[in-house]
Amino acid sequence: MAIKLYASVDDHESKGYSPLDIKQLTELQAQSLVYELQILLLAFKVRPAKDWELSVRACNVLKRNHLETVWDLQQLTTNDILKLPSCGTKSTLEIYTIAKTHGIELIHWIEAVTMKYASDHGHGRYRMGK
Repeated sequence: MAIKLYASVDDHESKGYSPLDIKQLTELQAQSLVYELQILLLAFKVRPAKDWELSVRACNVLKRNHLETVWDLQQLTTNDILKLPSCGTKSTLEIYTIAKTHGIELIHWIEAVTMKYASDHGHGRYRMGK
């Protein structure tokens, strides 16, 4: 399987992506590319329900919703997270916190924690019907 790499193009004439010529990379660009590829591979490799020390409830939330990899977690929007069955404030916060300790930022998850907490406590605009 061949993988084509594309670089971001930010010049005056075009915006988008163009094929990346690896031979023309500087050493710093090559190191940066390797680092980004390692992060991407890690997102597909790490399986939170198996690799992280999560509570039984948090593991069950991930398993029931077929969230097997970090990549799966990163693809969810805040609304997707809010709709996960049996995933309350504590489970959402636990998954976010443990991901952060492993160096993984789940931005939508912390937004969901904030909204779930506000909903649970009847605060402001995030209040939802029960």
